[in-house]
Amino acid sequence: MLTIAQTGAPTGNDPDEPIAASHKGPIMVYIAPAESNGEGAVWTKLAEEGLSGGKWAVDNFIANKGQHSVTLPNLKAGDYLIRPELIGLHEGNRQGGAQFYNGCGQIKVTGTGSATLPATGADMTKAYTASDPGVLFDIYSGATTYKVPGPAVWDGASSGGDSEPAPPAATSAAASSPAASAPAATSAAAEATPTATEAATSAPAATSAAAPAPTAGSGSGSGSSTLPEEFTLQEFIDWLKATAGTNAASKARRHARSFF
Repeated sequence: MLTIAQTGAPTGNDPDEPIAASHKGPIMVYIAPAESNGEGAVWTKLAEEGLSGGKWAVDNFIANKGQHSVTLPNLKAGDYLIRPELIGLHEGNRQGGAQFYNGCGQIKVTGTGSATLPATGADMTKAYTASDPGVLFDIYSGATTYKVPGPAVWDGASSGGDSEPAPPAATSAAASSPAASAPAATSAAAEATPTATEAATSAPAATSAAAPAPTAGSGSGSGSSTLPEEFTLQEFIDWLKATAGTNAASKARRHARSFF
């Protein structure tokens, strides 16, 4: 809360302190960076008070003994200029009749605030014209509404170019997420497990592991011309003797049999 007070305490002997009661009108408060020296389009309107419930801002100012309070936004620490201003509209019913009363002070803001003033503000040498509805105004007409002149009151948040960038759209976030960039489950399975056709062509066929076997005989004696499906080592030796010859031995080497 910032309280702006009339310089010097009001005296009980002067009925026009802090200002004549006839000078009804609005009160505005502006702020600017101290380094600007108040020159150019650097003033931001912090607050304004006009006509409400039949009372003017100046009426309240007088009732508060020359004090007018405003609440500062969460400003970044630094030095600022404060400009309170009121308009006496007791002659505002004619162009050029309104009277402007203003002052200026410097304040230091401390703390961890982060709000920065808008990049562009009002130039107080051009803020009003003699024909503005809030300047050319007849307070004796019985009006119950009034538009305060000058720029709009700053919302205390926008900074005219210092806003944070918008977050990526949901679709963009999804596109860059690990889940979206991983291969599909079917793709992973296809790489890990060969198809049935690939397995058949990459692995040796069962028949190629052994030469084609001749028709198995039913006998197991040593005189049989063929070996049985299962035979002992001795039976195999006996069979070799019975089928002496290089050709027979060659055939025996190609047989796939189980020994027990």
